[in-house]
Amino acid sequence: MGRRMGHLIDAKISGTAKDIETIAKLRPWMEDEARAKYGFTGKTKLITDYDKEANIFSFSIVFDDELRN
Repeated sequence: MGRRMGHLIDAKISGTAKDIETIAKLRPWMEDEARAKYGFTGKTKLITDYDKEANIFSFSIVFDDELRN
């Protein structure tokens, strides 16, 4: 764990948040920033997981560029 929100790995943004609402609220902004900086295109897919012990959500926003591989 220990990731900060918004790590960029290939065509994917991964991170953690205390609640799903934060992820939903920041998703458009994170997508826009990644598109502007790295030129990612296409649709995205949000993948989330909940760690009950740590009471935290992990997430990945996968860009269409990576889904085609």
